[in-house]
Parts: sequence; structure tokens; C-alpha cells
Amino acid sequence: MQVYASIYPIYDFVKKIGGEKIEVYNMTSAGAEPHDFEITSKDMANLSKADLFIYNGGGMEHWIDAIKDALKDLKYIDASSNIDNQNNLDPHFWLSPKNAKIQIENIKNGLIEIDSDNKNYYQSNYNLYANRLDELDNKIKISLSNIKNRNLIITHPAFGHFCKEYSLNQIAIARDEADPKAMADIITFIKNDNVKAIFYEEFSSSKLVDSIAKETKAKTLTLNPIESLSKDMENHIKENTEKRIELNDMINNLESSLEDFKNRVNNIVDENIKYSEDNKKNIVDMLHNELPLFDEKKTDLNNMSAKISFRTNFRKKARNTYLNKVNISDLINFLII
Repeated sequence: MQVYASIYPIYDFVKKIGGEKIEVYNMTSAGAEPHDFEITSKDMANLSKADLFIYNGGGMEHWIDAIKDALKDLKYIDASSNIDNQNNLDPHFWLSPKNAKIQIENIKNGLIEIDSDNKNYYQSNYNLYANRLDELDNKIKISLSNIKNRNLIITHPAFGHFCKEYSLNQIAIARDEADPKAMADIITFIKNDNVKAIFYEEFSSSKLVDSIAKETKAKTLTLNPIESLSKDMENHIKENTEKRIELNDMINNLESSLEDFKNRVNNIVDENIKYSEDNKKNIVDMLHNELPLFDEKKTDLNNMSAKISFRTNFRKKARNTYLNKVNISDLINFLII
């Protein structure tokens, strides 16, 4: 099943839920700005062959209606369905673990609707990542619990859902340096509220941020909303994926070798047990066969013992009574024994 995703976060979610049961493709290439993305004729041709198109929603894909009008037979899933986006906060739903959990559930349901034969597989993957998102949510709550200054100064207001979830105050810097009043207001706010850091996106220019930081003595740090991946990040993930696949192959080969070794050991044990049982039977049979001979030998030994006893007694009598006094019957018995 071929599935297309509109942006990287959705692509990543679809890949995690669909796993090996689907082929998933990301519409936006590495390093691209999703807000500026435009559909090409090549994209339309690829989508015409797809079984499913999953998009983020919330206004992130301004071109979605054009695709729906052109490809009416294509199955669509709005990953943001059932997410509270009151006042059109922003479309970066995935930055809130709770919203991300809703998105992967929508994706799971869409995959099951098309491919019900693998329902249990998709449900199992969903359960795994839903639990991980719950763990992440709890970890973030604990990490931010003792933060006193809850102001987040950012160049791109992409963290509305994140800030709403964890009671933070997102303050976006005006991107237009030509607005001196906006610049003065943000500098005053940073100084008065003792803000320690200003965050900017990895793909945006840091010129404006550097200027404000110089005036306020605040640090500048990157904060990536994960809308897209850089080429380096994509290559890094690809390399890690290839290494993980190689490692999994090694593990599978090792498990296969261990299973083969286990089977060989079991066969040897079984053969030895069978050999021991056969040996035991042979020994018992041999003993049964030898028993009459043993009885005969026992009888011979008893007879021999009797002879020895008689001869000993006879010699004693001979010594005591002399030969001429021995009874002729005793002599005959002695000779024939």
C-alpha cells in the first residue's frame, strides 16, 4: 500500500504506525519550508498512484483543496481531526504529545479502514507509540514543574499548543527589522522579565535574534519545531536506519545460529538418551541371557566347594586314623568327587 504524507512529522507518524505493511513517502523534501511548499505536476502524478494521502491539517497545507478537487478518488485523512485548535492557535499540533497521540490514532484508524487485514498490526504499533507519548508528556511536565520564568521568546510562533499544554507564555519576535517599535518592545520585555534565552528556528536567519541578544545579553539557542529535516539530519537518520537494519540482520542471524545450535544440542541429547536406553536394554538382555550360565557356575562353585570341604575333611581323617583305617566307601567318594 502506497501512502503519501504532507510534511515530515506526519511522515514519521505514518511510518511508525504503518511499519513494514506500507510504503510511505514525504511530500516535502529535506530542508524545505512546509509553509512555502507548492504542489508540482510531478507531485500530482505521484499522488494519482497512491492509495492514501495523510495531511496535517489546521491550515498547514494551503494547497490541500486543490489536490482534493483534482484527485477525487484518492482517500484522504486529516491527521488533526478531533484536535482542539481554538482560535486557530497554530497548525503545529505534533509539538504537544497529547495532540500527537490524537494524530497517530487518526492515522491508525485510516490505515485500518483501508487495510483491515492488518488491523492488529496497526493497533499494536499505535499502542506502543501512544505509551511513549504518554511517557514523554509526563517527562516534560516534571522537567518544567519548577521553572519560574515561563516566558518563551521565539522567532516563529510554532509552539502555541506546546505552551498551552504546559502553561508557558509564547512571545513571538516580529520578523520585520524595519519595525523599530516592535524591536524596542521586545527588548524592554526581555530586560524587565529577566529572560535568559531567545530561541530561533534552525532554518531561519539568526541576524535579528543576534541583534536583540546583543542588546539584552540573552543567549541565543535553536529550537526546531520539526516541520522539516535538514539534509544533514536526513542523512544522519538514513545512516542510523541502515545501521539499525544491519544490526537487526546481525541479531536475526545470531538468533538463527543460536536456534540451530540449540536444535543440534537437543538432537545430541536425544541421541545419547536413546543410546543410553538402548544400552540399558542390551545390558538387561545380556544379564538375562547370562543368568542361567551364572546359575550353572554358581552350582559348579557350590560343587567345587563341597569337594574341597570333603577332601579337607578326608585329609584330616587320614592324618588322624592312618590310611589303613579309612573306610573304603570314603576312599571311593574321594576319588569320584
